Amino acid sequence: MLKHRHPNIRIRLFITFLTRWVHAMLLPFMAIYLSDHFGEEVAGLLLILMFILLFLSSIYGGQLTDVIGRKKTMVIGETINVFAFFGLLMVSTPLFASPIMTYLMVVINQICTGLISPASEAMLIDVSKPEDRSYIFSLNYWAINLGMVTGLLIAILLFENYYFYMIIGIFAISLFTLWLTSMKIEDTFHVYHEKRNPTGIWSLNSLWRHYTTVIKDISFLFFTLGGIAIASIEPQLYNFISVRIEKEFPTTFYSLFDLHFALDGMKVYGLIIGLNTVLIISFITLVTKKFAGKSREVLQYTGFALFGLSFAYLSFSNFLPGIILAVVLYTLGELLFIPARQSLLADMIEPSQRGAYLAVNGFILHFGKLFGAAGLTIGALIGSTGMCMLILFATLLAILFSRFGLQGRKKKGETEDMVAPSQS
Repeated sequence: MLKHRHPNIRIRLFITFLTRWVHAMLLPFMAIYLSDHFGEEVAGLLLILMFILLFLSSIYGGQLTDVIGRKKTMVIGETINVFAFFGLLMVSTPLFASPIMTYLMVVINQICTGLISPASEAMLIDVSKPEDRSYIFSLNYWAINLGMVTGLLIAILLFENYYFYMIIGIFAISLFTLWLTSMKIEDTFHVYHEKRNPTGIWSLNSLWRHYTTVIKDISFLFFTLGGIAIASIEPQLYNFISVRIEKEFPTTFYSLFDLHFALDGMKVYGLIIGLNTVLIISFITLVTKKFAGKSREVLQYTGFALFGLSFAYLSFSNFLPGIILAVVLYTLGELLFIPARQSLLADMIEPSQRGAYLAVNGFILHFGKLFGAAGLTIGALIGSTGMCMLILFATLLAILFSRFGLQGRKKKGETEDMVAPSQS
């Protein structure tokens, strides 16, 4: 139970829920908002710029996490966030609205997200035991999904007609989050580095030195390549698979008692998304308890396989019972591999550079999703069968690269154990 674990864990999980809640209320509609005011081409460029700034801020966030500490980094990020949402509130009033200022405030929010994310993940690792991490990361994943679903539902109800009041609520949540972070979270930072000039940590030379260890860690890079491979599969649900089902699924008429309804491609796609979300929220705790104590590597590889095979099936099939079964299996795969992989990652990274390792891991996984976004174009060239084979190949790479990374880290650990006595 959480009550027996460090208070920071409970607070961070609640803040994660609130943060995802806010993001789900704001970000999914930002593309629509920007397209309406600037056109689709300019909106696309603005979103790419936002992604680049998110990356840069996460890199600096990783360094700040390791040098000045987890709590200080999070307080800095949350404080700037409050001003960003206050600015967003000022440019969203019925009397004055500015699309470009709205975009800038959201960009600042994303920069703060990049600063905070490595510190948040590092703090969860700091205050958790290795045997508890799969359970904690499962709860973190549950909080993320619950926040996204509830936030999106609220945004659907409020965005069009009550946008200003929604922004007031978002600003209030940012104030509450800052108070929780500054007043309730205990600092878990341990000094691993000598004192540095506070301005020096912002230099490119300091940044390069800080990340040199991460870049040279071949085992970690292999493990992260496995993450890229599996992360490139999920976007197909929102790209190639969504378009294929919408176009190819035959409209089918059903009767249930006195109810008569038709299922077309769009409704089936909505069924996939809804069923996946409901299954995650409903069964994540049950799955975590059921597989507690099992090999994390086996859970990760099993999850990869279920995830990849199910997506491969969804890339070509229009058989509704098979589609529903595939959704159940890929959801189970998610619930198995995400907490297992996060727990294995926590064991791989150096304690003195947790922020740097987590920043690189998060950034590269974003690139995996970026590569996956090209699936719509690739699928148009290679078709359903080709996409099925490509997804299976990505799944195989995810398993192999992750295994290479974990085996390399084990060998490194064995070598260190062997040389340690001779140094005493």
